[in-house]
Amino acid sequence: MSNVVLERIYHEMQEYLLIVPNSYQKEVIFAVFFGANIPTVNLILRTLESYDGVNKVEVFLTTSLVYYQEWLKKAIDKRIKSKEAQQKQKQQQKMCDI
Repeated sequence: MSNVVLERIYHEMQEYLLIVPNSYQKEVIFAVFFGANIPTVNLILRTLESYDGVNKVEVFLTTSLVYYQEWLKKAIDKRIKSKEAQQKQKQQQKMCDI
């Protein structure tokens, strides 16, 4: 039954859907939706509750969101440098193998 619900979510709620992580239990679907205002959130809620097979819908409202921009930039740069270093190491290993 959860596959049918997921298909409906993807088909009917795509404009509000942000993510459905791959890790969900057989009888539980975790999805993240975006609603710009309370009436939109209520619409999403009512729509989900109307689906056959949906027993419960829980809402979590984010009231503020803080981006740690400097930390995020550093983490991204670190990841890029790590990937570049791995690629260089692979290239050097190939040269040594020749």
